[in-house]
Amino acid sequence: MTPRFHGLLVAPLRDERAVNLAHGHDPLDVYLRCAALCWRSFRYGGYEWELVTDDRDRLLRRCAALGIAGLPIREEVFAWEVPGDLRFRSAHYKLELLTKFGSGDYGDYPALVDLDAVCLGSLPPGICSEDALVGYDLTPVAAAGATAAEVAASLAVLSGRDCSAEWWGGEFIMGPAGRFAELAEHIAIFWPRYLEASSAMVHVGDEMVLTAALQVFRGDGGTVEDGARLRAIARYWSARTTQAFPPFREVEACAILHLPADKPFLADYPADAFNPEGFVRSYRRYLRGRIVPRRVAALVARFLGGERGHAPRL
Repeated sequence: MTPRFHGLLVAPLRDERAVNLAHGHDPLDVYLRCAALCWRSFRYGGYEWELVTDDRDRLLRRCAALGIAGLPIREEVFAWEVPGDLRFRSAHYKLELLTKFGSGDYGDYPALVDLDAVCLGSLPPGICSEDALVGYDLTPVAAAGATAAEVAASLAVLSGRDCSAEWWGGEFIMGPAGRFAELAEHIAIFWPRYLEASSAMVHVGDEMVLTAALQVFRGDGGTVEDGARLRAIARYWSARTTQAFPPFREVEACAILHLPADKPFLADYPADAFNPEGFVRSYRRYLRGRIVPRRVAALVARFLGGERGHAPRL
C-alpha cells in the first residue's frame, strides 16, 4: 500500500499569531512557500501529495503572487467550531481532517504531514499495512514541565478511561482509511470534552486529543506503530529546548524530517528542483550558524540559575 500524503493550511485569521514564527513574517505566505517545498520533496520521493485548505481561491491568488506554480490544492469544508482565541487554533483542524480520512475520499491509505517537513527518502519497506495506523511516539519529550501523572490525568479527562503518559505527535500519521474511521469515532467524542477542559489540560493543541484517541483506539484492539522507531519520521529542533533532542546526524537519515523551528529557512529554500543531498548540505550550513548563539544562551541561563535549556547539536 502506498500512502497519499496531505498537508493542511487553514487560512489564518487577521492578526493571528503563527506557531514558531517570529513577528514580521506573513504567516500565509510563509506556510504556502513551506508547502511548496514539502510538495516538491514528496514528489521527488515518488509520493502523491496535496494541500488541503478551507479557502482554495485565496491560496491560488497568493501562489500566483509568490510565483508558486503547480501546487496541488484541494478545498475542504470544515464544520467544527474552533474558537478564535484558542492557542494553536489552526492546528486543531487536523483533527477534523483525520475524521474525514475515514471516509475514503482521501484515498485508501491517507497520510497527514505538517508543512514544515521534507521528504528525504523512501519510507521503510513494510511500514504500510491494512491493519495499523502509523504515528510518531514523542513520549520522552512530551508536555515539557508536566509530570507523567499530570499527562495521564489530562488524557483521562478526555477519554474517560485510565491512560498512560504515552504521547503522540501531530505532525505525522498515516494508515488505512478504515482504521481512520475507527479513530474518528473517538476523536469526535473527545473534541467537545477538550473544548470544555482545554484551559486545565497540560497541553493545548491537536496532540492532546489525538493522543487520547490513539490510546483508546489501541485499547479497543487497534494497532498503532511508531514511525520514529521505524525511521520514518523525526522532529528536529534548531532552537534551544527544555529537553534534549538527538543531534542532527542521528535523524538526517529518516524518510521524513520535521523542522518546526525553521519555517523561514524552508520558505526561502530555492524553488528549483529538490534533491535530498543538496537540502541536507544547505541545512547543515544554516544549522552551524544557529548552534553557537544557542549554546551561549544555554550557558548564560545556567549561570544565572534560570531554565536549563539544551542547544541543538550537529
